[in-house]
Amino acid sequence: MKNNSYRSNNNLLIKVKKNVNWKPIEDLLKQLKKNKSSAGVKSYLPIKMFKILLLQTWYNFSDRAIEEFLSDSISFRIFVGFNIEEKTPNHTTICRFRNNLFKKRLTEEIFKIINSQLETAGLIKKRFNN
Repeated sequence: MKNNSYRSNNNLLIKVKKNVNWKPIEDLLKQLKKNKSSAGVKSYLPIKMFKILLLQTWYNFSDRAIEEFLSDSISFRIFVGFNIEEKTPNHTTICRFRNNLFKKRLTEEIFKIINSQLETAGLIKKRFNN
């Protein structure tokens, strides 16, 4: 990313983080079953995984690309809620979470909530279809 673009993206993520009430989204995400790892790996909070999907959607990243950006981008880590030392999910974990979210049919309801909040905050404009 170019320096000015990076600052612009960083400012947008800060505004989104400040203007979204994540509680209703967290409540919906409680419907997801937790993936248990046979290796005893700690699972990631569903809200963090959802925020990864938001970044992936907004920046048009593949699972592998978002995995790499989470490792390198401080602004992405802050937005999602990972500290600098914390391990981030790999592309397979991201894919499994997304599939689980779609299987439970939660995406439409969650995106309605977040889009409404972003629209109210003036961060996105309502689109009209012709």
